[in-house]
Amino acid sequence: MQTLSPEILRPPQAEQLRRYDDAATWASEVLNGVMRSSFEFTPQGDELYGHDGLPLSLVFENAIVSAELKAQEDPSLAFEVRRAKVERGELDDVLAMARGEGPNTMVVLSYYPIELTRATEDVGGYNHQRRQTMMRVIYRQPDGTIAMVSQSLEGSHREALEAIRESVGYQTQPGELLGQRMHLDLDAEDQEFLPDLLTGAYDRSLSEQQGGVYRAGWEVPTDRVLINTYDFVMGQGDLIRTFLDKGERNSSGLYGFAAAMQQRYEREVARLSNRGYVYTMQPPNFMSNPMIEMQQAAIEAKAERKVFSGCGASISANGELSTEQSLRELGYGSKSDEDKFGPLTFKCSKGHANRRPRAKSPKDFITNCQKCGISVQC
Repeated sequence: MQTLSPEILRPPQAEQLRRYDDAATWASEVLNGVMRSSFEFTPQGDELYGHDGLPLSLVFENAIVSAELKAQEDPSLAFEVRRAKVERGELDDVLAMARGEGPNTMVVLSYYPIELTRATEDVGGYNHQRRQTMMRVIYRQPDGTIAMVSQSLEGSHREALEAIRESVGYQTQPGELLGQRMHLDLDAEDQEFLPDLLTGAYDRSLSEQQGGVYRAGWEVPTDRVLINTYDFVMGQGDLIRTFLDKGERNSSGLYGFAAAMQQRYEREVARLSNRGYVYTMQPPNFMSNPMIEMQQAAIEAKAERKVFSGCGASISANGELSTEQSLRELGYGSKSDEDKFGPLTFKCSKGHANRRPRAKSPKDFITNCQKCGISVQC
């Protein structure tokens, strides 16, 4: 049955907050710098909820359905089905942690897909030049909430990633790293500093292999400052608000948003590198018109044929998405596709995967399963 969970029918304030967070997170992944972000999730019963009221189980379940549908249309994306199912197993471990079962800390290395090793262009939000691993450190806090810290690691260098595992006493098995989760029992102080310790293990391994100095996998020139991209983006509230409130929330609009954010970031890096400042999050230097800034930045980026890639979507110079989902509502990401009524993908009572179009009202919902024809009306 195509039902609308009460959690999906969120108040306008929560929906606006989700869109703001989505835009900021995607932009921070697009920028060429170190990204570290952290979020908290609240347990309630057997579920975990984000601050916008969305239950995590619903998001992960719909990710599997979405991956299956995409793989049917494009078999080259079949690896996303496997990854979505592995991530669903990861959620089971997190839910057990929230219940107080087992160790209180887990580390996951979301490795660049091996299927894209020979890719010559960005696919599905995966940047073929940067080949990032996203390292997740997930832990139960003393108050029972679950904290998740995500750290980008450039290059997905296998030996350096194995050094991370060895630093906490884990041997690496052959094959993909995503499902080789590490479980630890730590006190609160050690939990807080664990991302730094693990990132340090990655960088030291790269230095031993290749020489030079590294920060989260970036080889750091002595004259360049690397800024935490998430902190930087969160300081550009004028650009984010203008894009969400007045911009075209489609691929062309998102391209201009990313281009303007990239220009601001590069200017700030250049300023700090020249003067040797240490970056702290600050209000932006307000432009007279952020909308014009985004439009001009898009023109310049298109002339250079730039591609902006973040979780779930790659935006190319012609403004087209490399994934099927529309970003009109900024419902992008590797987890699920949504509109204001909830997920676009769902299963009928017989387990068949369906994908409905974006809806302006409930009248636009599909009424029958696209495979077997049974009713999926509420």
